[in-house]
Amino acid sequence: MAVNSFGVGGAYAVTIIKEWYCEEQLPPASSVRPLLLTVSATSARHLAVYEERIFEYLQKCPGEVSLLSLCGFFATNRRVLGCSRSYVVDSMEDLMGQLASDSKSRIVDGASGKLKIAMVFTGQGAQWVAMGLGLMAFEPYRDVVTRFDRLWRKLSGWSPLEKLTSLSDDELHHTMYAQPLTFMVQVGLVELLGAVGVRADVVVGHSAGELAALYCSGMLSLSEAATVVWHRSVCQQTLAGNGR
Repeated sequence: MAVNSFGVGGAYAVTIIKEWYCEEQLPPASSVRPLLLTVSATSARHLAVYEERIFEYLQKCPGEVSLLSLCGFFATNRRVLGCSRSYVVDSMEDLMGQLASDSKSRIVDGASGKLKIAMVFTGQGAQWVAMGLGLMAFEPYRDVVTRFDRLWRKLSGWSPLEKLTSLSDDELHHTMYAQPLTFMVQVGLVELLGAVGVRADVVVGHSAGELAALYCSGMLSLSEAATVVWHRSVCQQTLAGNGR
């Protein structure tokens, strides 16, 4: 048994309390029913052909593969393509009957819906000298980065844009520099992509990347996010060299 805590801003802790022990014997995996089999192909026509081939194989080679292995293979070793159909089955005979039936479940056409966009924001560690400076040629990127630079100067007394070219690789890995610079580049990319119509439906951030994700989601303004980045990076810098 373990207590697991993923705190705000990358504070992770796991406490092992005791080893898990099940007093009741669990049923073997082979007896778990029903099972789910999902078959997919690039189009409805190709899906029908694929299902026919699966049926023919199972008919010609009875007993060669178990229902559990078949469902497990399709669940873990096959990429889900545009058109798919799922079967809820209790036995191989049940599956064969459904494959041969004219009244199968409906086809799910993944290509018919609007694609969702997820943006994942990195924490400290992905930075490099002069990163993103070439993007300053684009107004949406330049505008938000310049605004962040002004906000940061008031908080810290130094310019992130200047530090991008004046710091060494080793200095760039210091928390007080790495976190604001990484944040600045990522919010610049958010605005640049947004200017051409690419906007996130879902955002997620790892560690310090949570703050760029919060800005992208609209939960924090640029000024609010800059202030949190400032406190986070400065406080974390005080622990540098202490093994924390």
